[in-house]
Amino acid sequence: MQNGTAVIPVGKGMAGTAAERRAPVAVAVSDFQTDTTGVAVPGGRAARAKGSLTLPVFDPADDTRLLAVVGLGFTETREFTEAEIAAYGADAATVLKAV
Repeated sequence: MQNGTAVIPVGKGMAGTAAERRAPVAVAVSDFQTDTTGVAVPGGRAARAKGSLTLPVFDPADDTRLLAVVGLGFTETREFTEAEIAAYGADAATVLKAV
């Protein structure tokens, strides 16, 4: 596990894009390693993940309040199903219990 950054610039990189869109962002290696849109930033590419999923985490008492963004890197290329994204989103929300 690695903490990439404590402050997420909204709209920059995968975490910032997830924060801006208020929705998960998933990228496969063909896009992640060569992306020129700004979704994949050099720091993210340095992890050498072949698949990546970034999930916004909202306040359980106020689903409009973004509290965190959790990024997951995978060693294999991934196409994420809606069910997987929902399950990883539920897991990502458990970070709030650690705070």
